[in-house]
Amino acid sequence: EAWVEPGRVIGRGQILHHRHGDQGYTLGLSCECHGLEFRDTGNYVALDCSYAATIAAITVQAWVMIDDATAQSIIVSFDRSEYFHLAVGNDQGEAQGRVYWATTGSDGNTHDMIGSQVIAGTGEWHFVSVSYDTVSGQKHIYIDGELDTVEGAHTGCSGLGTGITRYGFIGTGSEATSFKGSTGPDGCDGAIAEVRVWSVARSASQVRDDMHTRPSEGGSNLAHYFRFDDIVGEAGEVVLNLGSGSGGAVVGSL
Repeated sequence: EAWVEPGRVIGRGQILHHRHGDQGYTLGLSCECHGLEFRDTGNYVALDCSYAATIAAITVQAWVMIDDATAQSIIVSFDRSEYFHLAVGNDQGEAQGRVYWATTGSDGNTHDMIGSQVIAGTGEWHFVSVSYDTVSGQKHIYIDGELDTVEGAHTGCSGLGTGITRYGFIGTGSEATSFKGSTGPDGCDGAIAEVRVWSVARSASQVRDDMHTRPSEGGSNLAHYFRFDDIVGEAGEVVLNLGSGSGGAVVGSL
């Protein structure tokens, strides 16, 4: 057993032990993320999962290290103007380098939300968590387990989404009505290690726990869970969905 108090840990941390034959054990702390590198609009992950009805509540989470602090880097998108879109940086003329959480309500009106903390160009991994739920009518942005921004949105709507079918992408925008369908003009400049989509709005305490804990595969309310530790990034490579939905595939080369 051991108590540890690291001075600073960036990203996920885990206790590791290694046996040296009959010479005893080494105990240490690992704190490194491994992700796919996204560099241009032609290389991304297409998701074989879609939305075609309103969403009452949602949380989207991702481990990211975004390099470009001057433009939009898309993390995951099911079409900004139809359902939701998470990025760092934006194409709305707002301050760059911050989380961009765009959602469209059942009335067709889009709400663009910009975080306050700059996380692009820092050379560090960050845990991003964004959410919305119809009951409170609020959108939240959390950075590394701490609340960054909260705003009211979509008052009077039955949820997010226009009802038009949209398939998702990681690393580019979506305008797709089918798997590997039409993408948007922007891509991603950085690395993404995980993407999680929950069918509930995670609480502040849950978000803090989520930063340090990987969810159980197929866990309750975990709609989509994509983890890139063991993904090479070759064209056509299958990407498993460890949540409850269908998986995806690499397009281009990552």
